[in-house]
Amino acid sequence: MGNKKSSNPKWATMAVNRCAKIFPPDEYMGQKFTFLDVGARDGFCTKLLNEKGYDGIGVDVEPTTDYEFLFKQDFKDVTGYFDLVFARHVIEHFDDIDWFLEKCKNIVLGGGGIFLVFPLQDKGHIGSKHQSAIPSIKEFRKHTEKAGFEEVACGKMRKKGRTGKYDEVYYAGIIDS
Repeated sequence: MGNKKSSNPKWATMAVNRCAKIFPPDEYMGQKFTFLDVGARDGFCTKLLNEKGYDGIGVDVEPTTDYEFLFKQDFKDVTGYFDLVFARHVIEHFDDIDWFLEKCKNIVLGGGGIFLVFPLQDKGHIGSKHQSAIPSIKEFRKHTEKAGFEEVACGKMRKKGRTGKYDEVYYAGIIDS
């Protein structure tokens, strides 16, 4: 593994801070809030989440650092249960959004949730590395409802370039069972 820096610290920090506001780590049944950071790459978000008081790990098929809580593993092979699945710029790389959300549902403990950050199709991100085109939040909600997630927060995440248009969104949802 190299030491290539993969995350943009400003945007990664913004995503982690937004997640912490929605799913406060110190308010979950008196226990440490466990998480899985899917597609963790360099472990930057994994490290930030742990520093905020969560207790978790990151997985990636090609991790770029040797961070102690980052493991080389494909999401499809993940077992275990977590209070939260965190995934920043990951879901668009799966060819089946419904499969991804169902996998999240299967590893999230009852009452736990997901925090996802992803680009929308019309923002120029869809290319050879992006298998799924998410055209709108409205369309994405159909997938999360089908998987059984209840939305707790959703919105625009960051502005990009000279246009000042938002190019990514976040979604936070919980599962009851």
